[in-house]
This record gives sequence, structure tokens and C-alpha cells, in this order.
Amino acid sequence: MRGMTWFWIASAGALGAVLRYALGELLAALAGATPPLGAFAANVLGCFLFGLVTGLIPAENAGPLRVALLVGFLGSFTTFSTYVGDVVQLVQAGRLAAAAGWVAAHNGLGLLALLAGAGAAGLTR
Repeated sequence: MRGMTWFWIASAGALGAVLRYALGELLAALAGATPPLGAFAANVLGCFLFGLVTGLIPAENAGPLRVALLVGFLGSFTTFSTYVGDVVQLVQAGRLAAAAGWVAAHNGLGLLALLAGAGAAGLTR
């Protein structure tokens, strides 16, 4: 991999992390002290964007832009580790039903959002 590709991955990753944080702050300000909506929104939106990018930039045409968007930007924006940490905190607090609900919602809506993104990109395979 060329040096500039690493640069674009790191730059896109920084942008994704900042936007993920900003989204969390915005939702916390709008929704108050509710469940971790920032991570949830980032994961669902990130799945949609992943589907969109993979549909618009097929693997055959993979280059620095596709890698920067998928690995860098969406890799830091989707915050899967934050999602898992939130589920663990719910389990540790004895809120098993809430934890199960978050897992089902993240995975179910994430899958639907990815398929919608791919569909929006015209992916028909």
C-alpha cells in the first residue's frame, strides 16, 4: 500500500471520529440523558453509508478513495466498540432486556440500512 493511501485512511479516520463525537453530542443535547443514541445513530447511518459506498465504488475499482471511506471514515464513525461497551454496561447494570433490545436494534436496523444504502446506490447483485 502506498504512503498516500495511509495518509488518506488516517485523515478520513480523524474526520469520522470527530463527526461521530459531534453526532453524539448533538443527540445528547436534543434527547437529554437517554440511552446511548449517538452510537446507535452512528452505527445505523454508518451501515447505510457503507452500503452506499460499496455500491457506488465496486471492489474492482477499489483505490485510495474507497479504502479511505470504508476503513478510515466509516471505521472510526460507526463506533462498533462503543456499541459493544454500551451493551456490556447495560448487562453489568442488570438491564438484560435493554441490552438485548440494543443488540437487536443495532444489528437489525444496521442490516436494513446497509441494504438500503446498497439499493440507493443501484447495487442489484
